[in-house]
Amino acid sequence: RSLQTEIQSLKDQVQELHRDLTKHHSIINTEKMGEILDRSLHIDNQIAAQHSTVETMRVMFEEIWDETFQRVTNEQEIYEAQLFDLMQLKHENSYLTSITRQISPYILSIAKVRERLEPRFQESEENLDDRTETMLKIYEDGAAARENPDSSSHGGVTDQDKTKIMWPLMSEAAEMPVKIRTGRQRCTSETSGNSDIPS
Repeated sequence: RSLQTEIQSLKDQVQELHRDLTKHHSIINTEKMGEILDRSLHIDNQIAAQHSTVETMRVMFEEIWDETFQRVTNEQEIYEAQLFDLMQLKHENSYLTSITRQISPYILSIAKVRERLEPRFQESEENLDDRTETMLKIYEDGAAARENPDSSSHGGVTDQDKTKIMWPLMSEAAEMPVKIRTGRQRCTSETSGNSDIPS
């Protein structure tokens, strides 16, 4: 800025000299003209020195510019990658949501069928457990009676009586797995039928 001020001052003085010479035909002071030339040369030296200083700073500025440009480029790449990842996640989430909505009716239908059939399975298993305990108790009583032969002669339950009691229980216990398998097959067929219902 100081150089600009000095240049502007020299410009005004040179214009004044030129005006005096052409219009007024005045005699130009040679000393004044010499001062203007000296100042002009001095300013020229200052400009050259300043230019050299600025030129030496070019390398440093270019390094800064390269680093800045690389940083900006990296930031742009990261920004674009984040946008791409977000769009990919959005697409995947939309796809999963669509699939979940499609299979939800089938899952709910299967759950309802299982809720209806679950009490039957539990009841069948409980009945089978009760009969099994009864059979085990009868076997234990029979074993105790065989170890104590005298006890059977005092009004106790005989082996023949135990056989009569155990036979229907054993027959029913043998039939229970068949009933349970039949119930499960019916559950499977109902479940398959419900799974064919369109959403």
